[in-house]
Amino acid sequence: MGATARKRTRLLGLALLVRVLSGAYALYVKARQVYRADVVCAQQVENIQGVLAMYAGDWGRFPAPDHWVDQLLAADLISVGVFKCPEDASGARSSYGMNRSLGGLDPRDILNPDHLVSVYETARPGDNPSGGEDDVAAPPRHYSPESSGGMWLYKGNMYGYASGKLFGMRVDLPRRPTFEPRLRSEPQ
Repeated sequence: MGATARKRTRLLGLALLVRVLSGAYALYVKARQVYRADVVCAQQVENIQGVLAMYAGDWGRFPAPDHWVDQLLAADLISVGVFKCPEDASGARSSYGMNRSLGGLDPRDILNPDHLVSVYETARPGDNPSGGEDDVAAPPRHYSPESSGGMWLYKGNMYGYASGKLFGMRVDLPRRPTFEPRLRSEPQ
């Protein structure tokens, strides 16, 4: 092989290496953006459900589902920016919905707070979105990484529970989050 052929082979090898590295970098940048959006959304759901719990504790009941965002903002417990998921492209004020069945309930009367959704990613963003299981964002807004290999294997949404727990739910799991509260038969 002559000097010119070796030079050409090296240049082709270098060009191939640059192309592979640029492709890997592009994947890294996208994965980092998705991860950041997931973290921001999880923090926002956690903040909202914590403020919902605080509101319910202070007022002895959850806010009215048709005005819940307005009531939390009026109580000066949270800022308006927290209600917007970075993966929601709509122009609506809130990307998150409140579980409609919680409206007006005393949190002390709920028997299943660890399994009861209080806030979720809604399919119908708006000023005061509320609903139930049929209102969850579909398709889901978030992808979860597989720990080995960095592949994005499944989709899911973020949920906040009445107990204060945060949970990202895979859409392919048979168990679905609970939207119906189990209540004490006698008030306290």
